[in-house]
Amino acid sequence: MLLKNKTTLITGASSGIGKEIAQLFAAEGSNLILTARRIERIKELANQLTKKHNIKTLPIEIDVRNYDLVKNKLTNLPKDLNKIDILINNAGKALGIEKINDGIIEN
Repeated sequence: MLLKNKTTLITGASSGIGKEIAQLFAAEGSNLILTARRIERIKELANQLTKKHNIKTLPIEIDVRNYDLVKNKLTNLPKDLNKIDILINNAGKALGIEKINDGIIEN
């Protein structure tokens, strides 16, 4: 139970790998901050995981392409979830446009 009472932030948690990781981490007792563009999906997932595993969850609507929104949301987390222990940076669409090392990182 290495994840018990840890706080994990998962981007792209509304479906696919992000959703599966959320379910696995919740089963191990990790509290979750779930982010995605589709807020209704992560709200539903958060409710299910809280009830099933008795953990804290926080769904946040975020598009990771919007730096200012991400910064604002993540600097204003509730006190009981503001110490993030683990980041699963899963959000995004792999469109094959450019290599990761050629990506533009600003700010």
